[in-house]
Amino acid sequence: QPNLLISDISMPRLNGWELVQRVRTGAFQPSLPIILVSAEPRPAQLPGNLRYLGKPFDPDRLREAVGELLSD
Repeated sequence: QPNLLISDISMPRLNGWELVQRVRTGAFQPSLPIILVSAEPRPAQLPGNLRYLGKPFDPDRLREAVGELLSD
């Protein structure tokens, strides 16, 4: 089982939001931490175990988001 999922939102066959939905309802734990990256505008509300990083993003911000999610 993975400890963390990092994905882009814009993908050809399955977008990041659909991926989140499948992960949450599939074989993985519903609480799997997820980081989505995109050039799209940031959504207004996100669940506690989901982070959004706008592109381009600073690698330090990615490390910070990973640390926040894995420290819970």
